Amino acid sequence: EYVHIAVNEIIEHHQKVIELGQNAEETFSLLMLVQFLFSLSIMCCQLFQLSILAMGSPQFYSMGIYAILMLFQIFLFCYRGNEVMLHSYDIIDSAFASNWVVIDTKTQKSLLLMMTRACKP
Repeated sequence: EYVHIAVNEIIEHHQKVIELGQNAEETFSLLMLVQFLFSLSIMCCQLFQLSILAMGSPQFYSMGIYAILMLFQIFLFCYRGNEVMLHSYDIIDSAFASNWVVIDTKTQKSLLLMMTRACKP
């Protein structure tokens, strides 16, 4: 009985985290897309400018540093998205690695539903 209550609390917490993620996605998805596209277009322009400039000039170094910073900003978007995916898959692995064979069928089904829901990062 204690295991069933604990699993239900974990599932409720997981559902709240999913709801929070959906709310954040609805709020920030357009803003993040615009920011990502602008950073990508600036990166392309910077690389074009770098190909025109002389390699030892001060403008080359300043534009090179700016291009590296834009690349770092794009990297941060991709890195955080990858971290969300990895943690989502860790939930599935942790639920499967638990001693689910000894618990009752109702709790096993609850774990299975949580694992299925965690497949979408």
